[in-house]
Amino acid sequence: MNSLLFAQKLTLDGASCEYHLFHKGRHGMSLATPEVASEEENLHPDVHIAHWMELCLEWMQEI
Repeated sequence: MNSLLFAQKLTLDGASCEYHLFHKGRHGMSLATPEVASEEENLHPDVHIAHWMELCLEWMQEI
């Protein structure tokens, strides 16, 4: 869980960060929307995971 360790270090160092760990899915799902779905690469749309981009944009507006 290198990403978790990275987020912890950023927090300890006083850097602004936000970390979301989704309960399913895998790395590399892109936007997780139908537009990027690919049976060939086993990428399926996921409405829940697709929220990551909105969360990112909200966070970026705060920093």
